[in-house]
Amino acid sequence: MIIKIDYAKLPTKQVKLTAGYLANEEEASAIYLLAQASYPFGSPWTKQQFVDDVLSRQSIYLCLYEKTTLIAFLSFRLLIDQIEIDHVVVDEKWQNQKIAQQLCQQLVNLAQENQVEAIFLEVRQSNAKALAVYQKMGFEQMAIRKAYYHHPLEDAQIMRKMIRKVD
Repeated sequence: MIIKIDYAKLPTKQVKLTAGYLANEEEASAIYLLAQASYPFGSPWTKQQFVDDVLSRQSIYLCLYEKTTLIAFLSFRLLIDQIEIDHVVVDEKWQNQKIAQQLCQQLVNLAQENQVEAIFLEVRQSNAKALAVYQKMGFEQMAIRKAYYHHPLEDAQIMRKMIRKVD
Protein backbone atom coordinates (compact mmCIF):
# COMPACT_ATOMS: atom_id res chain seq x y z
CA MET A 1 0.00 0.00 0.00
CA ILE A 2 1.22 3.51 -0.79
CA ILE A 3 0.39 6.76 0.98
CA LYS A 4 1.44 9.77 -1.12
CA ILE A 5 2.71 12.89 0.62
CA ASP A 6 3.22 16.23 -1.15
CA TYR A 7 6.59 17.73 -0.21
CA ALA A 8 5.12 21.24 -0.40
CA LYS A 9 2.71 20.38 2.43
CA LEU A 10 5.28 19.07 4.90
CA PRO A 11 5.52 19.20 7.86
CA THR A 12 1.92 20.19 8.54
CA LYS A 13 0.03 17.51 6.60
CA GLN A 14 -1.10 14.61 8.76
CA VAL A 15 -1.21 11.35 6.83
CA LYS A 16 -3.87 8.71 7.50
CA LEU A 17 -3.74 4.97 6.89
CA THR A 18 -7.11 5.29 5.17
CA ALA A 19 -5.48 7.52 2.54
CA GLY A 20 -3.48 4.57 1.22
CA TYR A 21 -4.07 2.73 -2.02
CA LEU A 22 -2.71 -0.40 -3.62
CA ALA A 23 0.33 0.36 -5.72
CA ASN A 24 1.11 -0.68 -9.25
CA GLU A 25 4.27 -2.18 -10.72
CA GLU A 26 5.40 1.16 -12.18
CA GLU A 27 5.39 2.75 -8.71
CA ALA A 28 7.24 -0.27 -7.32
CA SER A 29 9.91 0.16 -10.01
CA ALA A 30 10.31 3.85 -9.12
CA ILE A 31 10.77 2.90 -5.47
CA TYR A 32 13.41 0.33 -6.41
CA LEU A 33 15.29 2.81 -8.62
CA LEU A 34 15.37 5.38 -5.82
CA ALA A 35 16.66 2.75 -3.38
CA GLN A 36 19.29 1.58 -5.88
CA ALA A 37 20.56 5.14 -6.37
CA SER A 38 20.37 6.20 -2.72
CA TYR A 39 21.89 3.35 -0.72
CA PRO A 40 25.70 3.68 -0.60
CA PHE A 41 26.16 0.03 -1.62
CA GLY A 42 23.13 -0.22 -3.91
CA SER A 43 19.69 -1.45 -2.99
CA PRO A 44 19.64 -4.16 -0.32
CA TRP A 45 16.65 -5.70 -2.13
CA THR A 46 16.23 -6.80 -5.72
CA LYS A 47 13.72 -5.13 -7.98
CA GLN A 48 11.44 -8.17 -7.69
CA GLN A 49 11.58 -8.03 -3.87
CA PHE A 50 10.46 -4.40 -3.98
CA VAL A 51 7.71 -5.17 -6.50
CA ASP A 52 6.42 -8.04 -4.35
CA ASP A 53 6.62 -5.95 -1.18
CA VAL A 54 4.99 -2.84 -2.64
CA LEU A 55 2.18 -4.87 -4.18
CA SER A 56 1.54 -6.83 -0.98
CA ARG A 57 -0.97 -5.79 1.63
CA GLN A 58 1.51 -6.27 4.48
CA SER A 59 3.77 -3.29 3.78
CA ILE A 60 2.93 0.40 3.79
CA TYR A 61 5.03 2.97 1.94
CA LEU A 62 4.99 6.66 2.85
CA CYS A 63 6.10 8.14 -0.48
CA LEU A 64 7.17 11.77 -0.63
CA TYR A 65 6.76 13.52 -3.98
CA GLU A 66 7.99 16.87 -5.21
CA LYS A 67 5.35 17.47 -7.87
CA THR A 68 5.43 14.14 -9.75
CA THR A 69 8.94 13.04 -8.75
CA LEU A 70 9.48 10.50 -5.98
CA ILE A 71 12.12 12.01 -3.70
CA ALA A 72 11.87 9.84 -0.58
CA PHE A 73 10.05 6.93 0.99
CA LEU A 74 9.70 5.14 4.29
CA SER A 75 8.36 1.60 4.29
CA PHE A 76 7.02 -0.23 7.30
CA ARG A 77 4.84 -3.05 8.56
CA LEU A 78 2.15 -2.62 11.19
CA LEU A 79 2.16 -5.76 13.33
CA ILE A 80 -0.74 -5.54 15.82
CA ASP A 81 0.80 -3.10 18.34
CA GLN A 82 4.27 -2.66 16.83
CA ILE A 83 5.72 -1.10 13.71
CA GLU A 84 8.83 -2.38 11.95
CA ILE A 85 10.57 0.05 9.60
CA ASP A 86 12.11 -1.66 6.57
CA HIS A 87 13.52 1.29 4.60
CA VAL A 88 14.05 5.02 4.93
CA VAL A 89 15.36 6.36 1.62
CA VAL A 90 15.92 9.96 0.49
CA ASP A 91 17.14 10.95 -2.97
CA GLU A 92 20.73 12.18 -2.75
CA LYS A 93 19.77 15.63 -4.11
CA TRP A 94 17.26 16.03 -1.27
CA GLN A 95 19.42 14.82 1.61
CA ASN A 96 20.39 17.08 4.52
CA GLN A 97 16.97 18.77 4.50
CA LYS A 98 15.46 16.79 7.41
CA ILE A 99 13.23 14.81 5.05
CA ALA A 100 14.00 11.48 6.74
CA GLN A 101 13.19 13.05 10.10
CA GLN A 102 9.89 14.42 8.75
CA LEU A 103 8.90 11.03 7.32
CA CYS A 104 9.76 9.38 10.64
CA GLN A 105 7.66 11.98 12.47
CA GLN A 106 4.71 11.21 10.19
CA LEU A 107 5.15 7.55 11.13
CA VAL A 108 5.27 8.40 14.85
CA ASN A 109 2.02 10.35 14.42
CA LEU A 110 0.42 7.34 12.69
CA ALA A 111 1.69 5.08 15.47
CA GLN A 112 0.15 7.29 18.15
CA GLU A 113 -3.21 7.36 16.34
CA ASN A 114 -3.22 3.58 15.98
CA GLN A 115 -2.32 2.63 19.57
CA VAL A 116 1.11 1.29 18.61
CA GLU A 117 3.41 0.52 21.55
CA ALA A 118 6.78 0.74 19.80
CA ILE A 119 8.57 1.28 16.51
CA PHE A 120 11.58 -0.91 15.65
CA LEU A 121 14.28 -0.64 12.98
CA GLU A 122 17.72 -1.91 12.05
CA VAL A 123 20.50 0.40 10.88
CA ARG A 124 24.08 -0.17 9.76
CA GLN A 125 26.63 0.52 12.49
CA SER A 126 28.51 2.80 10.06
CA ASN A 127 25.48 4.90 9.07
CA ALA A 128 26.25 7.84 11.34
CA LYS A 129 23.72 10.18 9.68
CA ALA A 130 20.83 7.76 10.14
CA LEU A 131 21.87 6.92 13.70
CA ALA A 132 21.92 10.63 14.56
CA VAL A 133 18.42 11.15 13.11
CA TYR A 134 16.98 8.16 14.95
CA GLN A 135 18.63 9.08 18.26
CA LYS A 136 17.38 12.66 17.95
CA MET A 137 13.87 11.27 17.49
CA GLY A 138 14.09 9.19 20.66
CA PHE A 139 15.08 5.79 19.27
CA GLU A 140 17.30 3.80 21.61
CA GLN A 141 19.70 0.97 20.85
CA MET A 142 18.28 -2.38 21.95
CA ALA A 143 20.86 -4.85 20.63
CA ILE A 144 23.43 -5.57 17.95
CA ARG A 145 22.60 -8.05 15.19
CA LYS A 146 25.94 -9.52 14.08
CA ALA A 147 26.73 -9.74 10.36
CA TYR A 148 23.21 -8.63 9.43
CA TYR A 149 24.15 -6.62 6.34
CA HIS A 150 26.02 -7.88 3.29
CA HIS A 151 28.01 -6.00 0.62
CA PRO A 152 29.88 -5.15 2.79
CA LEU A 153 29.35 -7.43 5.77
CA GLU A 154 28.37 -5.32 8.76
CA ASP A 155 26.51 -5.46 12.06
CA ALA A 156 23.15 -3.78 12.54
CA GLN A 157 21.96 -1.79 15.51
CA ILE A 158 18.43 -2.73 16.49
CA MET A 159 16.68 0.39 17.71
CA ARG A 160 13.33 1.04 19.36
CA LYS A 161 11.17 4.06 20.03
CA MET A 162 8.48 3.61 22.65
CA ILE A 163 5.22 5.25 21.65
CA ARG A 164 3.03 4.36 24.62
CA LYS A 165 3.76 2.69 27.89
CA VAL A 166 2.68 -0.92 28.34
CA ASP A 167 0.83 -1.60 31.59
